[in-house]
Amino acid sequence: MLVHKSKNIIGNIKSILFLILATLLPQWGNSAENEFKIVKDLSSDWKIYNADINGYVPFIREKSQKSHFVFQWINLDKYANYHLRVKAAPKLSLFVNNKLYYTNIETKYQDIAIPVKDLLNNATISRKDLLTIYQPDASFNEGAVFIGYFPEKEVELAPAIKIEAKRQNFLGDLVMALFISSFAIIAILKNRFPKSFSLFFQKSEFSLSASEELLNSRIIDFPLLLVIILNAFSLSILIFSNKESENFVKFLTLVKTPNLSLFSQFALSTLVIIFLIIIKYLLITFLGWIFDLNRLITLHFYEFLSIMLKVNLFVVPVVLILLSINNFHPFMSITALTIILLIIFFLLILKVSYIIFKFSNYRNLYLFSYLCISEILPFIVITKLLASDVIKY
Repeated sequence: MLVHKSKNIIGNIKSILFLILATLLPQWGNSAENEFKIVKDLSSDWKIYNADINGYVPFIREKSQKSHFVFQWINLDKYANYHLRVKAAPKLSLFVNNKLYYTNIETKYQDIAIPVKDLLNNATISRKDLLTIYQPDASFNEGAVFIGYFPEKEVELAPAIKIEAKRQNFLGDLVMALFISSFAIIAILKNRFPKSFSLFFQKSEFSLSASEELLNSRIIDFPLLLVIILNAFSLSILIFSNKESENFVKFLTLVKTPNLSLFSQFALSTLVIIFLIIIKYLLITFLGWIFDLNRLITLHFYEFLSIMLKVNLFVVPVVLILLSINNFHPFMSITALTIILLIIFFLLILKVSYIIFKFSNYRNLYLFSYLCISEILPFIVITKLLASDVIKY
């Protein structure tokens, strides 16, 4: 009898424990599912201002000098679908692009999650946004800021961070397809338009006979358009080897291009480069008419395209080799890309100036003014724009 009662008691206890577990397990499961998932840890990227060097240095906990302000530059557009989570100490303030966004007015720590979309209201058209954290007692915990998401609210957005790997694979396929297309264009030029091919790929400068022939040729013809497209392809490949290619496309087009596919970005940059080359031709045509140097226009433009093509066909294979070594992951910094582009433009100025002075019968102020406006002034403007773009990084 006692054994039977003990079995009933044990059975009742098991039933009660089962009910308790049945109640708690879903809550535990939900809490695990609802746990904040970190996409980017901002703990190692903070900087502080150093008056000795009049610049910013990395903030290293327990080693850096105490500072009330810590700074970090980040591309908020990239994380528009996520949250910025901050473990805010009392009186901690968060600034976005030097505009106050949040202050903890409580007397205890607050764990806040701010939608990055809300922060974008304070964003600018610059390449990266400035996050600033101020704490009166300078006791900032550098590991208390993250970017991430809550699965129950944004489960469909979680795979977005994995798109980067697919983007790299697609970039490799796209670059190789364009490289093959470039060789196809060269083959078409060589077989279908051998005279144009010899003009663009000969080792020495244009001969006098060739230049005289060019003076009577049409500037916009099919072979020339192929060369323009080939140059645009080459420069676009160079741009997309840069880590900040999306931002560089925004800079190149002077407009924001959110949520554009990689192919759309590449097509947009290629079209803009083609447009700029056509603008170059219209500029030298207008200047030739003003300075009465019409006979130099065609020679100038052909030489401009020829030099650019030769430089691109040297630089692009090197870039492709480096891309393949890096598993087609963009490897070039914005500064390196800017330096390469400026070197290309500088070589263009030197070679075009040499050719024009060599084959021109003019030796007067008009020719020098023509070169200054058509080559030197655009180079100065491009240098200024690219340099200002680099400073933002």
